[in-house]
Amino acid sequence: MRDRNPKVAAVRRSLRHCIAAKAFGFLLVCLVDVAQAQAPQQGDAEQRGLRNGGFEELDPAGLPTGWSFPPALKAAGYQLTIDTSNPLVGNNSALVDSTAVKQIGNTFANLMQSIDAKPYRGGRLRFRAAVRTAELVGDGRAQLWFRVDRPSPGGGTVIGAFDNMDDRPIRNEQWKHYEIVGPIADDATGIRVGLLLLGTGKAWLDDATLEVVSEATPATGTNNLGRNQFTAAQDKPQPFFVVWLWLPLAALVLFALSQSNLGLVQRIAFRFSFAYWLLYSLPEPFGTLIPVYGSQLSTLYEALTDKAVRWTAANVLGLQGTLVAPNGSGDTTYAYVRLLVCFALACAIAVVWSAVDWRRTDHPWLKDLLRSYLRYVLAFTMLGYGLAKVGSVTNQFPEPQVEQLMKTYGESSPMNLVWTFMGASRAYTMFAGLGEVAGALLLIWRRTTILGAMVSFGVMLNVMMLNFCYDVPVKQYSAHLLVMALYLLLPDVPRLANLLLWNQPVDKVCLLPPYTGPRTIWVQRAFKAYMIVMGIGWPLGATLYREHYPRETRLAEPAFYGSYEVDEYLVDGQPVPPLVTDSSRWRSLSLRRVPWGPQGTPGPSDYLSIRMMGRSQLGGQFALSSDEKTLTLMRGGAGTLPTELTVEVPDDRHLTLSGVANGKKLEIKLHKFNRDDFLLINRGYRWINEYPFNR
Repeated sequence: MRDRNPKVAAVRRSLRHCIAAKAFGFLLVCLVDVAQAQAPQQGDAEQRGLRNGGFEELDPAGLPTGWSFPPALKAAGYQLTIDTSNPLVGNNSALVDSTAVKQIGNTFANLMQSIDAKPYRGGRLRFRAAVRTAELVGDGRAQLWFRVDRPSPGGGTVIGAFDNMDDRPIRNEQWKHYEIVGPIADDATGIRVGLLLLGTGKAWLDDATLEVVSEATPATGTNNLGRNQFTAAQDKPQPFFVVWLWLPLAALVLFALSQSNLGLVQRIAFRFSFAYWLLYSLPEPFGTLIPVYGSQLSTLYEALTDKAVRWTAANVLGLQGTLVAPNGSGDTTYAYVRLLVCFALACAIAVVWSAVDWRRTDHPWLKDLLRSYLRYVLAFTMLGYGLAKVGSVTNQFPEPQVEQLMKTYGESSPMNLVWTFMGASRAYTMFAGLGEVAGALLLIWRRTTILGAMVSFGVMLNVMMLNFCYDVPVKQYSAHLLVMALYLLLPDVPRLANLLLWNQPVDKVCLLPPYTGPRTIWVQRAFKAYMIVMGIGWPLGATLYREHYPRETRLAEPAFYGSYEVDEYLVDGQPVPPLVTDSSRWRSLSLRRVPWGPQGTPGPSDYLSIRMMGRSQLGGQFALSSDEKTLTLMRGGAGTLPTELTVEVPDDRHLTLSGVANGKKLEIKLHKFNRDDFLLINRGYRWINEYPFNR
């Protein structure tokens, strides 16, 4: 139930850092959406092979033939021109310019080509092109991208391979060739390639080629498909009992032995435990507690970790392709390799440490230091997630919106079912959050550490079981938090057994740290006060401030925005019946405005989501005209969706949309749903139930 998707991470960081987090996962989803076919225009139809890679062929308007540049981008201020001043080869290169765009963040430039995949099925392709940049501002960058579309069993398409170079952006101001290699599935229907320009700046493209390569050529980023875009073959269920479970079992044994009285075995196990917990938990909590330099420390540590993980994946495990970068899932291949790196390094450190310091018989200072460190790491984590559940302005589990309520149970993933269940009851969500907050506060003081660890263990056991049983992809992290609480209890297990099981008297223990000198004790107290203020007081204060002085969370949006169900679907004036198996007829529509753009940067953006009768889903970003009469889609869906939709609002509960798709006129009449129209929301609370109301 620990979700590290961008929205939840933003809630948690706002509580712990008071700094809004960038929605990196959201960027990936939007890049995937943009990578689909653009609005019908010159060069948009799928063609055989890459055309005009040197940009020498121009149309009467002076633009490159074979390439697409969406009209919505031009309207937003993005420019596509042919530059003859400094091409790499030939006479021309394509220049994409965003320096005149007034509001960066709602969209980004995309110069692309659509190619027929049939001649390449079963093979492997390399998209190679030369790129250079200039006048980049801030996080501005260029990226090549490559996408393969496959048919979806429910209608529409899914991604067969995708790489947008998000993990290796281009900022070089000199010409340099870059390449993407991807497999072409046997049932592939289309290939999309192109250049993205994100943020403010200029990017040039030249000498683009698409060639068949051998199977021995490593693919790049073919697993980087984005959220909810994996096919059944790529994301099939996996057995629970696998060979690598012996590694966490070995780690648990070493953790337990570190608190035993087995001499050398205990010392080696403790040294492993000390190294492992630091490698896994760093740079927290220092990344949070140290102003300014904390973020730099985090960036440096994560960069070093990233190099170690990717080197291990490629050179030790032989994993081909680019690992999926850290995102909303905490259980990626990258995350598992990171755990393996931590385990291996901790073993190596324990062996070397024991060989060098073989005379030492105990580590009282380090034991106390590790225990204190884990107390604070666990406390700050529990507090962050707990406060994210007790708030009403922002919450880890938002109340289910109409679009969610219109889905059937069968269409929901197990994880989505948990989020709906939690969000449907604000009281229960707050209760769960208060349990985490209580565990966090009890862990701060030595006198209440045992009680805090027991509370945290109970809370985290429930959380971990939800993650495992409902496929919430934070299984690793929740399991580590559970084991962390258990590790804090290990030194007191004999005393707890005497008290709770054997009904025996329990001796007192000294709660003072081993460093009790006058100076050291005052340093320890000052550091503790700082930790409490920064790690506890600051998040609590931020939460109270936000609750009492909430910012306007709902953006001003047109009155007709919301979720609708289709009443009548007309194609060229003829009604289309609502057949359950029809993957072309609309079933419902949602229009919404969000406070971020595809890059996760602030700025209102409008999105529509269309659910088809065949249960597939289409949609993406759109622009609303100033008179609120026309919706212009940023992509046309290869003819599936109209490029423009005309809006008519007969009254506050009905909507009519019309447009042209695949040469046919569509007219869709819809009625609006409100949250109170659903039983899950309007049922309310009752003290007395004469009969069970189970529907």
